[in-house]
Amino acid sequence: MLTEYALKKGLDLALSSLRQFLDTKRAQITPADQIELALAHHQSYVANWSKAAIAADGRSSKALADVSIDLDTHVYPRRARADANIDIPRRRFIELVEHATTHLILLGPPGAGKTTSLKQVASRLLTSDEFLPSRNFPLLIELRALNDGYKLVPDPLLAAITRVLGISIEIPKDVPPEEQRSELKILRERIVTACLGTLKPLILIDGFDELADATLRAAVYDDLTRLATFLEPPSLIVTSRTGEFRQDMPMSSHFELASLDDKQINGFALAWLGQDKARDFALAVTASPFADTTIRPLTLSLLCTLYERQQSIPERPKTVYRSIVKMLLEDWDQQRRVQRSSRYGSFTQDKKFDFLCELSYTLTMAGHVPRFSHEALIDAYRIIGPSYGLAYAEGLAVIDEIESHTGLMFQVGLESFEFAHKSIQEYLTAEFIVRLPAVPAMATLTKAPHETAVAISLSSNPSTYLAEVVLRRGLAREGASSVGVVPSWRIPGTERFRFLTILATRLMVEKPEFRSSHDGTWSLIILCSVLMSDREAPQSSTTARQFSGAFTPLFRADRSVFNNFYLRESTSSPDDSDHAVVYGLRPTPLATVRGEIYDLLPLQLSLPRELSQALSQ
Repeated sequence: MLTEYALKKGLDLALSSLRQFLDTKRAQITPADQIELALAHHQSYVANWSKAAIAADGRSSKALADVSIDLDTHVYPRRARADANIDIPRRRFIELVEHATTHLILLGPPGAGKTTSLKQVASRLLTSDEFLPSRNFPLLIELRALNDGYKLVPDPLLAAITRVLGISIEIPKDVPPEEQRSELKILRERIVTACLGTLKPLILIDGFDELADATLRAAVYDDLTRLATFLEPPSLIVTSRTGEFRQDMPMSSHFELASLDDKQINGFALAWLGQDKARDFALAVTASPFADTTIRPLTLSLLCTLYERQQSIPERPKTVYRSIVKMLLEDWDQQRRVQRSSRYGSFTQDKKFDFLCELSYTLTMAGHVPRFSHEALIDAYRIIGPSYGLAYAEGLAVIDEIESHTGLMFQVGLESFEFAHKSIQEYLTAEFIVRLPAVPAMATLTKAPHETAVAISLSSNPSTYLAEVVLRRGLAREGASSVGVVPSWRIPGTERFRFLTILATRLMVEKPEFRSSHDGTWSLIILCSVLMSDREAPQSSTTARQFSGAFTPLFRADRSVFNNFYLRESTSSPDDSDHAVVYGLRPTPLATVRGEIYDLLPLQLSLPRELSQALSQ
């Protein structure tokens, strides 16, 4: 841990090393004593952030030390397996950090415990001199905060770190306006890397997947690359949902959080519920559908909260969020002594739920995921409020009631709000999407790939809904295109391609109850082909094989229909790590009835060898 004396000496050394550079550039920066104050303020924030674990019901806070368990990571991501049946060795994440010789990229599905893992690392670094002695203190960057105010900044991550350090930079007034941005970028990179290199913090960068804009993601990745190159490992820990950090980073290693084992589940339940309830809870989980389901920390905390209230476990995994939201709204209705300050407070529970779903959808469509400003929240309210009979003037009162009485939304800063968890916002948005009279247009869906996957799971017929999304939206002709005859959904990096890859990976998490349906199976086959052709993603063929394995029974049921339409064209060599089999669309289907589906199908598919075998058996 960095002492006040060591901090002062480190800053003096860093600023001294910059003096000649700053003189050459004729630039001025914040004095050292102000930087010290900014870092002290930041350390206080990180200390409080690392201690509290928000309960699943959003109402109470449990100390992280009281309920947390050490999470395991796979020593390499599951998508890197040559064989999906191989068991990847596990290791405690906190041990990986302690003995790391590279920067770390921590991946995991929604609710896997990525942020909680960072909190544990920060807490350990703040309280133990023996833990990771090469790093002096934690420096936290929550990337969701960059969605507001940083989209036009060429180096958003470096700008955010500069702000945490309390450094302001003044450039000469005679620098032409068109050169100021590039000059400021040069100065920031040199100043930030000099300060970080001398102070030696452990930089915790949380939520790469929460960056809402593709351009912003690219700029943040560029900054990460520079930092990873300049700073001695292990200086960086970056978290992201699996599948959304697709790049390699210099001197870095990828790890993926593992699902909880029985010992971890029992330990968590014991800490949360106490000995008597924990024993009954474990029996209830064993007898429920969750016994055969991958359990993640967020799911487990939700289940513990529901069990604490209802003494039972939901029948289906997809009902967990619905049960949590319903429980919170019921609590609100039971607060009879609270005087309602707006008409919203007197709504029925169903109407409150409808309002929250539409509010979440409106925020999501505007790119406010998961953090949004007070202004964005008021704007969303003004869009939907009139249809619920709510006046513009009631906006502040309604927002205050939602924040103070439901526990679904929190004010996390002077002008910032967010839902209790990103998955809560995704669920509410998905509920609104699935209730729309028709599947939305592609321009809408591409803004919400995770929410679309949840909507598919929530729909009354997931197979039909999936077909509408993939066949009649994702593959629909786009008209004249500058990229030529190749449709954009087949081109890595395009908006449609990204949508389909995220949709496919999230479907593996949600596990919708697909029925046997030709159109639904075609959609799954096409998604598998998209994953297989994602050349920008490391081990894309492994991800495609995992996807095909998750839905093999459906593929086998419709193999005759597939072979009516497609003919094998080529097979990769045995030593080809992709194990790809290429199929071409028959000029004329073997079946006597051609049907609408033929006109929607792509001319070529690239499938994993395992899926090809399932389709040919």
